Amino acid sequence: MSVPRPLRSLRNRLTLIFALIVAGAIAIVYFYVTPRLEDQLVQQKLTRLAESAKRESDDVIRDWILSPDQKRIEQATLTAATRSSAEVTTLTVSRSMEQVLDSGRVTADLRPAGKPATTSEVGDAVCTGI
Repeated sequence: MSVPRPLRSLRNRLTLIFALIVAGAIAIVYFYVTPRLEDQLVQQKLTRLAESAKRESDDVIRDWILSPDQKRIEQATLTAATRSSAEVTTLTVSRSMEQVLDSGRVTADLRPAGKPATTSEVGDAVCTGI
């Protein structure tokens, strides 16, 4: 008895070659294109989120300055979250912290060479999250 050899027929060889070409194309897409696309999408999302944070934080800060009413701040935070399609957390500054900020005793390493930051720079850093 003879043992059948599966790759002897032309049809089986062509099927195997075609399957290897398709598998190679899928592997190229999976290992080369997908990670680059993922990095670009993540970077794009972070950029849009930073732009939304800058745009929406002004409204929240303005509402807090005009009327530090908890309900108004919560509404402004909810609106900012809805507009930016992201989770938004509002951190309030207590009155004692405001006095420390206004006293000019606050220093932060926001500038090169460790120069002390101004109160407005500290406030901007806190608002933008850096």
